[in-house]
Amino acid sequence: FSAGTSTYVIQDGDSLWRIAEQKLGNGLRHAEIKLANPNVNLDVLKVGMEIRLP
Repeated sequence: FSAGTSTYVIQDGDSLWRIAEQKLGNGLRHAEIKLANPNVNLDVLKVGMEIRLP
């Protein structure tokens, strides 16, 4: 990940909706997380995965 990029490490029980709600302020923004991670399969979240946040 490049400097200045916001990242998040997947925790047990996370979903894209929940991450978007907690980190971006709105669960509807979950699609933006997918766009920020084009090479990552976000359909299967694994504990410890590091993803980019928009």
